[in-house]
Amino acid sequence: FTHPFSEKKWEIPISDISGSGFSIPEHEYHSMLIPGLVIPEVEIVLPGGTRLPCTAQVIYKREAIQQGKQKEVISGIAILDMNPEHHTRLLCFLHQENDSNSFLSMNVDLNELWHFFFDSGFIYPEKYAYMLENKEEIKELYRRLYTESPGIARHFIYRQDGCILGHMSMLRSYENAWMLHHHASSKYKNRNAGLHVLNQMGSFGNSSHRIHSMHMDYLLCYFRPENRFPRKVFGEIAEKIGNPGICSLDSYAFFHLAENLTGQSPIDDSWTLERTTSMDLRDLKSFYKQVSGGLMLKSYNLEDEAGESDTLYDAYTEAGFFRSINFFSIKQGKDLKAVVMVDRSDAGLNMSDLVNSIKVFITDQEHLSREILVYCLRMVSKDFTGSSPSVLLFPEQYMADNGIEYEKTYTLWVINMEESDKYFEHMKKLLRFAQY
Repeated sequence: FTHPFSEKKWEIPISDISGSGFSIPEHEYHSMLIPGLVIPEVEIVLPGGTRLPCTAQVIYKREAIQQGKQKEVISGIAILDMNPEHHTRLLCFLHQENDSNSFLSMNVDLNELWHFFFDSGFIYPEKYAYMLENKEEIKELYRRLYTESPGIARHFIYRQDGCILGHMSMLRSYENAWMLHHHASSKYKNRNAGLHVLNQMGSFGNSSHRIHSMHMDYLLCYFRPENRFPRKVFGEIAEKIGNPGICSLDSYAFFHLAENLTGQSPIDDSWTLERTTSMDLRDLKSFYKQVSGGLMLKSYNLEDEAGESDTLYDAYTEAGFFRSINFFSIKQGKDLKAVVMVDRSDAGLNMSDLVNSIKVFITDQEHLSREILVYCLRMVSKDFTGSSPSVLLFPEQYMADNGIEYEKTYTLWVINMEESDKYFEHMKKLLRFAQY
């Protein structure tokens, strides 16, 4: 790096490094780093000569163990920002150094990956039947995800004896939120493989959320409440934290907008389906605060603007993928009854199509009929591929109150990464309990 004050170029060995920073030793009387100093251009040089540029800041300085007659000091330096691709290379190096069986976003043999998905039970008959409609497109999609390493996605793989035993992936799904999905592990060969990749993901998230260019203010995932493992890992963490402003759980009703689910046009002209306004979002925010108080709207980037996500769309376009998010309001006169989020991506990007779906937030459960709701969903679903787009509806109770059958419940888990220390404390305890 070039020192901001002296403009002299320095090259110093790193004594310790993680994904969020590093430390360097200096002789006490020749030290040129002071706490608070921002260094705009630093290059981390890995073994083999790989150079990773970043912006860094000196966080602390402390005395080191005395070496002979000369005292040494250690300066701790935090990485403020780094190109996400370069940061992933750094973490890939660190993960491999820590465990040679752990792989981060490295090229994968796709035949082996698909075999693992089926063999682990991650792709079950019903899911496969749903995927058949876009089978070839999904195969091409996963080729690009797992061989071209786009900036919008990361995957973690645990291999042993030449076989994939554990898998987890992440997707930048909203402007400042990444979604965890596709968590699978071998049923037979290593009972801790699922914990291996979960631990990899935790290490990645802990290091990456401080990198501005990663846009990782929140982590979220959807899980079925009857599935024991995610309920233990995610649900129990939220309950132990006990603060929905830090870590929240919200339940969605999930169903497909099938042909046999019919609705009718509103009888009078007071009903409208129109673009969502900032006033509508304020009403939605007020409603959600009363019924939940969680992080769902913040993770969807719905608190201040109508889901403005310019950098998200640019990132998807640059990587050769599709993403769009649009909002509509169902109103009677000026009264808001529901906000509909048309959340579109390439079909199969998430195998349950949770980011290629219609999300509905009912704000007036008493006065919005099933028939009008279904009619409005039909109106906004015309651009979806296939005849039965996925629908996630909140709050779930609306379905039972209006006699609408639905297929399953999904729980949305969201954590604020600035407050994630308790998550990692819980994970450490869980890993120790599992004798990991």
